[in-house]
Amino acid sequence: MPSAPTKGRERQEKILQAIYEVSGQTTRACAYEDIVVQAWKMWPEEFGLRGYVNEHPDSSDLHKPLYGPMKRDGLVRSANKKFSLTPAGLEAAERLRGGGIAGRGRLTRQQKDEVLRIANQRLVDLINDGEEPLDTDLYEFYTVTVRTAPADFKGRITTVDAAIDSALEHKDPSIEPEKVIAVAKARDALLDKFADFIAQRSTAKERMRK
Repeated sequence: MPSAPTKGRERQEKILQAIYEVSGQTTRACAYEDIVVQAWKMWPEEFGLRGYVNEHPDSSDLHKPLYGPMKRDGLVRSANKKFSLTPAGLEAAERLRGGGIAGRGRLTRQQKDEVLRIANQRLVDLINDGEEPLDTDLYEFYTVTVRTAPADFKGRITTVDAAIDSALEHKDPSIEPEKVIAVAKARDALLDKFADFIAQRSTAKERMRK
């Protein structure tokens, strides 16, 4: 019998749904304050100020999940104190809206798009020809840059790797198995060569904006 979701996971799923409502069920960027208020309206006992749960929201319960695990899991992006759902976050919110569990189930549309995007990259052919990947190949593969913030960098690694693993597991008939295998082979070559670099970039401290 599967274990019950953790308190942290349940809270993140609620925040995800709050962003989904504030954004109009899109990937539009939303003000942090609007997300705080929406989460409180939907779940006052969870996000209300202690002792005043029905009168005032408490932003402290949203700050860490938004800037930490939800970014690292590739569910949200942030800039200038605004947050938006990533395509993966939008699909997760839609599954929650339909009574499902975020991040579980068959290959999603967004995951399929990720795999097909990579399948057309030159890196896939190079790896199959036995050539070594470059750091520029890593950036293109995960659609990141040298300026990508650490949590967002980790989020893209998580999202893309999850898409490839899901494609391998579920064997979607609309994607040729050879393409999935080739993409997975290219991914593994990147992880073998750049494992230390990925770990360093994913855990680096972000610079605080003035």
